[in-house]
Amino acid sequence: MGDQVFGHPLDALVGRGRPSNSSRLSPQITIEPTGLGAVPLGSYEGHPEDGLVHAVQGLNLLKRSQPHPPLEARLLAMHARARAALGQRGQADALLEAARERLDDPPQGATSAWISPFDHGSLAAEAIRCCFLVGTVVQAQAEAQTVLLLRPAPGTRSRALGQAALIKTLMLRKELDHACAVCEHMLIEAGTLDSAVVTTEIRALGALMRPYEQRSRSVGRVLPLLDRYVARRARQAIQRRGEANHDGGRASVQD
Repeated sequence: MGDQVFGHPLDALVGRGRPSNSSRLSPQITIEPTGLGAVPLGSYEGHPEDGLVHAVQGLNLLKRSQPHPPLEARLLAMHARARAALGQRGQADALLEAARERLDDPPQGATSAWISPFDHGSLAAEAIRCCFLVGTVVQAQAEAQTVLLLRPAPGTRSRALGQAALIKTLMLRKELDHACAVCEHMLIEAGTLDSAVVTTEIRALGALMRPYEQRSRSVGRVLPLLDRYVARRARQAIQRRGEANHDGGRASVQD
């Protein structure tokens, strides 16, 4: 079967799946983190009904398998995100709370190498997405602060994305000076971070701040820093593509 798991209810989440033996399929999967922390592959942007169906199918599958609290919490968070995208705030909140409770449960058995980590920091990142979908900015700010508390190491993608989310909430609340102070700190920490996802978020922050450029000294000071960061990453991406094309062409000649 190689790297594929056919007909599995969690197909849409699978990064690389492995059956635990030849007689049955296992819910042991690797889900690659993207965006704000750990976002499932195939996150169903624009298709929340599909995300809801697959999350429920995955949860039903887990009921017939060995308990795995982090994986169940991840699926509950996915279900919550689908509910939030459908405007069902109450159900989304309840699912996020259920996910928190599952993460507090003690692990049962050995952790599979095929399941990527999912902890309270990952859940807070998913909760931020839910909050933005239903428009609860104050709660999104609290969740962003949780991400920063649980991701203290500077220069990591998850922390940079948590900072970007916090900046967005502060901008939406018109706390411009505070937002800019966090932004300057983020740019210092993310100076050597090579992440297309972070660059996309920083570009979005620039667009969010630009209307205030003439009205706020803080924004006027920070906006050029954001623009320089994005421009530098764009140059680096072009340089990498050029090097890759050069190496590929040289390999072709050698072949």
